[in-house]
Amino acid sequence: MRKTSKPLLILFVLLLLTMSLPLTTSEWMRGSALAILSPIWESLSHLKGQKKQELKNLGPIDLHKNSMPEIPEPSYDAVAARIIFRSLGTWNSSLWINVGEETNEVYESPLVAKNSPVLVGDSVVGVIDYMGKRQSRVRLITDSGLVPSVRVARGYEQGKAIAEYIPDLLAYIHAHGEVFDNGREKMLAENVLRHLRLKLLEKKHTWYLAKGEIRGQSRPIWRTDGHLLRGSGFNYDFEDEQGPARDLRSGEPIGSSQEKAMPLIKVNDLLVTTGMDGVFPAGLKVAIVTKVDLLREGDFAFELEAKPTIGNLDDLTWVYVIAPSEFNGKDQPNLR
Repeated sequence: MRKTSKPLLILFVLLLLTMSLPLTTSEWMRGSALAILSPIWESLSHLKGQKKQELKNLGPIDLHKNSMPEIPEPSYDAVAARIIFRSLGTWNSSLWINVGEETNEVYESPLVAKNSPVLVGDSVVGVIDYMGKRQSRVRLITDSGLVPSVRVARGYEQGKAIAEYIPDLLAYIHAHGEVFDNGREKMLAENVLRHLRLKLLEKKHTWYLAKGEIRGQSRPIWRTDGHLLRGSGFNYDFEDEQGPARDLRSGEPIGSSQEKAMPLIKVNDLLVTTGMDGVFPAGLKVAIVTKVDLLREGDFAFELEAKPTIGNLDDLTWVYVIAPSEFNGKDQPNLR
């Protein structure tokens, strides 16, 4: 009879015990392990970045530098957080940041908590789903378990979201004039971009149309291109503060003659949060529609594909955390 290796047996027993632990205990163990491993991960990340910079002859990198790069700030009170760990096994599902319970000690009211939205500018990155003392785990917008309530925003908000990228393009042109054949070509490109920005901001009205839900495609096993989002349940069946209900196929307003007909959803529409999911405040940018599925016989809602407005999640190094939008039990009328 073959002898069982004692280390393997011990490992097997430990795995069984871990699987039977309560969720809160396993989350605590995971957070504690991360606190130990994250400095190693950060050092490796810095070394990888240093190697890339040296290859580009951009000079040495200070491994202890903790300065924050220029990223857009949200329209809310927020705390900046650095990404400290990201596992290959859950690359498109979660990451860890260097803020936690202790971070709240310097603020009048807690900003970092479970269900705190995580943003870059006013674009959604994800939400905190576990908070430790000094680090927190963020569930990303590309994870299939995060399902924000969103709606179409067409018009001014849509143009403003695109116009926000133009200053960065102008700054790049100013710093890299060598990409043009001559100064006249460079000046023409700058003028076109400035004119485009003004045109995008001309529309002062935003039409809020189809409402639905959006989620990530899957939970990838390894780092893959999993940035595509799927939307479902998009319709405008009931009147709300933004306008009348509309016919699914024609976009005709129901019971109103003052509104014109328009498609409920189309490619390049901006999707923003509705504030009705209990997690995200209304008006945050989530995604841009890239494909609208054709309606079939009997369908009562549209399905779609979209890409996050945050852009390439793989390149994130810093984010912002804002206070959670949750029910406050202390904020209730006195019934006595």
